Amino acid sequence: DCLECTYNTGETAAVEMTDIIGEETEDGQYTGLHAMSLLYQYHNAILNILAAPGWSHIPEIYKAMTNTVRKLNGHWDGFVNADIPLEDAEGEKIDTIAKAMAWAEENGYDSEYSKIYWPMVKYGDRVYHLSTVGSATMLRTDLANDGVPYESPSNKAIMATAQYFGEDSASRGFDQSKANSLNEKGITTACFWTGRWALWGPHTAAYKYNGDMDARAIFDATLRMLVYITNSFQIDHGTEIDAPMTPQDRDTILNAEKQKLDTLCGIGALIGTPTVEFIETCK
Repeated sequence: DCLECTYNTGETAAVEMTDIIGEETEDGQYTGLHAMSLLYQYHNAILNILAAPGWSHIPEIYKAMTNTVRKLNGHWDGFVNADIPLEDAEGEKIDTIAKAMAWAEENGYDSEYSKIYWPMVKYGDRVYHLSTVGSATMLRTDLANDGVPYESPSNKAIMATAQYFGEDSASRGFDQSKANSLNEKGITTACFWTGRWALWGPHTAAYKYNGDMDARAIFDATLRMLVYITNSFQIDHGTEIDAPMTPQDRDTILNAEKQKLDTLCGIGALIGTPTVEFIETCK
């Protein structure tokens, strides 16, 4: 048996940075990243992971991506996977750990709602952006946990046979100990470990070893669990907006949310004794 399929492809050479960022016009047209605003109303889906391999290494696009995943439609939060380039804007190679760390800092690749990746990887004769591999690994890990993002994609096997620094780079790559130095600056990488190539680095881009940061920004799974819980709350209780709120209604919401948190604790997705509070405010 054989399977036939037809498909359309875009002319990638004709795509420009402004096409990726896009815009929203006064007459209701959406292009590029601005079109993510239509995802919920057209497909009843909430943005989870946003990646733009081949483009996310451009600082203006990275900034647009991290802005897109914050309070999309006024409600939903998501997560960005982005790359550090193998060359800077002047064509200088970024083929050492020191150069990669310096580039990320100089260009503001430090959003807690993102993971940043360097270098690229090879799989046989093919080359892949590591954000592509990272996004697939992240989704595969989530799927194994019934969609609950409490496990980092770090130290998960990936399809790779070597690190890649560019066609004419002299670099032979680095081992796990040097990969750890990248992790200390919030950069996720790939290394050979326990007999297979693995994604390496459980942190968000905001993480800096011995740095001053919110504790929620240390691990990717922590931040993504926070997003998972806040999005879930709005999904489950959105119909109650503008409805009368009685003390019984309040308690019903509190009990339902506490039950969800207890369930998450039971599977190891949360630790400690998380609580739910109802804080009344008037505006």
